Amino acid sequence: MKKTIPVIITTLAFLNNTAFGFMEALEPPRVNFGPQDQLRPVEQQDFGKPNYMVDILPNRPIAARDKYGNRLYFTPGGGLTVKVNVDGSQEFSLSGKTIKKDVDGNVIEISEREKGTNRVIVKTAAGEKIGHQELGMGGKVMNEYDYEGNKVKSYKYDKYGKNVEHVLDELTMTKTIFNATGQALYDEDFEGNKIAQYTYDNQGRMEYKEDVYGNKSYFNKNGNLSHTENYKGDKITEYSYKKDASGNTILEKSVDISNMGPTYGDITYYKNGKPVYTTSSEGGVVKDYCYDGVKLAYTFDRRTNETTYYDINSKPLYTVFNEYKIKEWIYYTGRLMGFYNEHDNTVQIYQYQRDDIKIQLSDSTKPTGEMIKEWYKQYFNDLKTIR
Repeated sequence: MKKTIPVIITTLAFLNNTAFGFMEALEPPRVNFGPQDQLRPVEQQDFGKPNYMVDILPNRPIAARDKYGNRLYFTPGGGLTVKVNVDGSQEFSLSGKTIKKDVDGNVIEISEREKGTNRVIVKTAAGEKIGHQELGMGGKVMNEYDYEGNKVKSYKYDKYGKNVEHVLDELTMTKTIFNATGQALYDEDFEGNKIAQYTYDNQGRMEYKEDVYGNKSYFNKNGNLSHTENYKGDKITEYSYKKDASGNTILEKSVDISNMGPTYGDITYYKNGKPVYTTSSEGGVVKDYCYDGVKLAYTFDRRTNETTYYDINSKPLYTVFNEYKIKEWIYYTGRLMGFYNEHDNTVQIYQYQRDDIKIQLSDSTKPTGEMIKEWYKQYFNDLKTIR
């Protein structure tokens, strides 16, 4: 009993020192957090159990599991300092800084409070800025911005500032409404129409999400996608998971079983939750995903010989064919406005929750997001779709 406290505190200190103190040096051997580690005898556990601590830290647990099976570890003061997800990825938090790692220990993202401000800067492991957050009372996230400073998400809380009431996607103007327990209930479009709703099981875990067309996305007990189906109940995509050597549940592959189009039977394989390559029903590789560290840099479609490049926030930028740019995504203040096709000199204007409109250009000048905004005024006289 007396030996448990030093072991716990020493282990937590080791974790945080590993995450924050030795980022630029060689890290010491990593502690194994896999489910298999929990099969060891109690006296060999790296972390104590909550019931060991209740008499010492006035009923304040230092270890717990959430409803999806993710393991949470707390400081004696009650702050969440380590989170280990069922897929083996980890989050380390201490003194206004959070580091996210994948199951192999690669740093995915670093978030750090900017001194003297209410801002949290989000960066890659290489120090590239991904975006930033604005915090409100109690350290609650109020707004999120991309690397260019465009607002991408905003949060509204109840009058006590404790529970989130809704989250607004500033890029699509889609609003997600939450209940008092923090569960997403439904999504609304910019006109207030309900476009999706969420259903939960009796343990409060998300069971499926259904869109306005009747298509459903189902989730397993760990909160991961299991399969999608159309309004008829026919499966479209199926996701498969497996256990790794440490007992973590990781995404292995997804299969297109929609029986429609050239991608039927395609299998996409994953590593650390990210797609690596796709094979056809005949077994040959038809698509490659290439990364710069943990960031998606480009994809190559072997069926069409087209390469698509992405920005630091994984938004598509343009597609080339034989080194000629054939399609470019056009954004305005971070929002997708349309697609420019250099081959036929046309612009496909993207309307949220509407059918896209194709415009033939009279000259070869590539349009900008500002120009497309003016076209909205001219052709649609409706700025609600691009505000």
